[in-house]
Amino acid sequence: MRPERRLKGRNGKGRPHRRPKLKPRPSSDLSLLTPKNGLDKGVHIKHYIWLRFALIRGDLNRLNLGQSEFLKRTQMNKGWHRIEAPARASQEEIWFEQITPTGYSPGWLPNAVPSLVDSFRRDVWQTILASSPYRTYYLFAPPPSERPYVLPQLASLYAVIYYFGSITRYRPHHFDQIVSGPYGPFVESFIQDSPAQIAYLFASEFAQREVSRAALV
Repeated sequence: MRPERRLKGRNGKGRPHRRPKLKPRPSSDLSLLTPKNGLDKGVHIKHYIWLRFALIRGDLNRLNLGQSEFLKRTQMNKGWHRIEAPARASQEEIWFEQITPTGYSPGWLPNAVPSLVDSFRRDVWQTILASSPYRTYYLFAPPPSERPYVLPQLASLYAVIYYFGSITRYRPHHFDQIVSGPYGPFVESFIQDSPAQIAYLFASEFAQREVSRAALV
């Protein structure tokens, strides 16, 4: 996600200089759309940076979840609120914005971005792609009984790989049963795709910036 930026004047108001351009894309889960930077004009007294995202209404309908229930399951009901969609947004998009922005000193905007990202990264999963948009972000809405056991993405991937590694070493016959069972296709897909995903996620973590695959030519 890219942040929104606001320069707040004496009257606390400002007009947007540029509207975000959105390109909705299909996904197998609730994908976060990436807005471009927005800028307000005014007397530069206070500087803030914050995040916005849009949900696809059809995804909520497909999961049979209302907006309030979805925000509760994703634990985003405390720090986010619904806002009016941008003028060029699709009618299928439901927009949300962070309630509390992150402040930064004039000229030090890049220093505020890591703090802004840290406030949100635990709530999203991401998939590394080889072509534009190069990353797709997802929100996980588990049943309330499962929420205490949800781990961050990297921890979850590591735990599953460790589990399968232990099985293939010590009880390989159990692994054959798993692959031939109802979850077999998901397990095979996970084993095939996860190593590269983990490598790029770790690289992004260490570099403190998004690291993606080279674009296909």
